[in-house]
Amino acid sequence: QELPFGTEYLANAEWYLSRREKYSFAAKCGYNAEPHNHNDVGSFIFATDKGQMLADIGALEYTRDTFSPRRYTLLHNSSLGHSVPIVDGKEQEKGEKYRGKVLSAGENDFSMEIDGAYNGDVGKITRSFSLNDDGVVLTDRFDGLNGKPVTERFISVIKPQVLDDCVVIGDTIIKAHTLPEVSLRVLEDKKPTTVDVYIMDYPLSGEEFKLEITQKSK
Repeated sequence: QELPFGTEYLANAEWYLSRREKYSFAAKCGYNAEPHNHNDVGSFIFATDKGQMLADIGALEYTRDTFSPRRYTLLHNSSLGHSVPIVDGKEQEKGEKYRGKVLSAGENDFSMEIDGAYNGDVGKITRSFSLNDDGVVLTDRFDGLNGKPVTERFISVIKPQVLDDCVVIGDTIIKAHTLPEVSLRVLEDKKPTTVDVYIMDYPLSGEEFKLEITQKSK
């Protein structure tokens, strides 16, 4: 069944969902001990009728490692396999205390603090999304990094095309202050199927990172 156009915030789950004429968008806050948990506080999906341009990999096939202490060494369960920052080389941690905090959830905006999902002193990290008719602008603000390096990571299952001033994924244009380093991981799913996962890593310069995600004009 097709979802209606509009925006909905599911307060209990801390999920933000918006369906527009040109795209659909979903983002989550929450915490890292949810049922069937992935470490994914602050992660999001941007999809068009061509598929997920910025994606959630999903659960993939359950294996012995899925239910073992190795669970979060699996890319799709780890925050390293989600569109969230890597701070001072740190990924997000598992456990109920590792959580975000929703700041606002309006018709055209969603913002949260996500530093609580990381262990140690990573300062304050505010992730905000601004939605318009053509796409989404993501803004991450980092306060109190004290020189710690940050990699802004984004995930796609469609091969990105890196151009001179932007990245094109399917029918979507992605712009930031610089271009990403792109790498490929091939993950096993239900045999003999595999999933190509494209990782786009942008270095942070300064205390703010902005990513513009826009569907190409048809």
